[in-house]
Amino acid sequence: MFHKISFKKFLYFFTIINTLISLSLFLLPAAQAGQREKKLPPEIKSGIRYLVKLGAGKKVNPVNIKSIEKVLDFVITEKDNSYLYYPENWRDTTRAYYEFDLETDMERLLKYSYNPSIPSQALRPSSLRYSYWEKIDEHKDKLPQLWNLFGDLDKPLVIHGVEQEVITPDANTGAYYANKVERTLILFRHRGKKVFITISHQPDKSDVGKKGAVLAHDEDWNYFYSGIEGLTMKGLGWASSYMYRSFSIAIYYEMDPQKPAVRYAIFKWLRAGWAGMNMVKRTHIANGMKRFVRDYKFILEHPNLPGPKDLASHFENISRLSTEEMKVIAKENISNMIREYGRGDILSRREFSHLLKSGDYLENMNRREVESILVLDYMKKVLGKEYKGTLFWEKK
Repeated sequence: MFHKISFKKFLYFFTIINTLISLSLFLLPAAQAGQREKKLPPEIKSGIRYLVKLGAGKKVNPVNIKSIEKVLDFVITEKDNSYLYYPENWRDTTRAYYEFDLETDMERLLKYSYNPSIPSQALRPSSLRYSYWEKIDEHKDKLPQLWNLFGDLDKPLVIHGVEQEVITPDANTGAYYANKVERTLILFRHRGKKVFITISHQPDKSDVGKKGAVLAHDEDWNYFYSGIEGLTMKGLGWASSYMYRSFSIAIYYEMDPQKPAVRYAIFKWLRAGWAGMNMVKRTHIANGMKRFVRDYKFILEHPNLPGPKDLASHFENISRLSTEEMKVIAKENISNMIREYGRGDILSRREFSHLLKSGDYLENMNRREVESILVLDYMKKVLGKEYKGTLFWEKK
């Protein structure tokens, strides 16, 4: 015999069931459904734990390279690419490992990627909206020129700092997040080769996720940021989502000092979702890493990429503009975005359409947000992804 329930309760349970169905579709692995998973070898466990302690605020001075030698050996060995590797668990997170090779040398990589005069998003356009150092040990709020510090290294150089960052919209849910990251940088030589390690620790949960969107092709670096809390994904606009915790260890290892060859390896742990639940699958992390790699490699190896001094000079000129001057330049970008994507499924939604047509979208942006538009526009221009009036260049 069935129990009578109110329409309000029925509607509540129907919403929950519908949400779970949506989540089951959202969480299906994207590109690696058939890829086998494999745990990383046990001999590197102690080295990983050593780096986790170092990145989580445990003062280890001086850094003992012998403690992580097996980790370094693992990074530079050849592997079976049919596996999706993952490290041991850390604080109830989802974890994954990924690596790739770059045709560049360590000095050039640092001149671009860790240059105090080049915004981080210039090299990571599909991962970062913007980021900035809040403090850096005795160096205050500015990184030293890391590429000049390898010459006299007789022991590891360690730099601790705190960064504030805002990431780009997630390709599935449309959500983007702002969070604080404790970052540890380590430079040293290992068997005569240059090594650079960055450890990133998110100590607290992020700000609540906000509705954004990847417009058309992710490779074209066109993103929308509404500033409205929730998820863009239909049926889940109400969800208050967070990145609860995140930890990563990225290792840049100079494979051959005689030619441009750097291996980049990253160990990643992530917990994110809503209502305290972790919605992250291992394949989500792997796809996010591939997203970053695709553009990072494309930029660093692009023949038209300006030299680091020229790039730094251009961005320094942008930083000297007033916020209002930046907005005048950015306004054309917004107009192009409306003309190209305004009738699409995302931007034609009432809450987004009003933002764009009223002028509030640009008006509500702070200085860093506006500056990020100019940085991204310049990178599109020099790398052949600039707006041409009717369509953005397709990736050939």
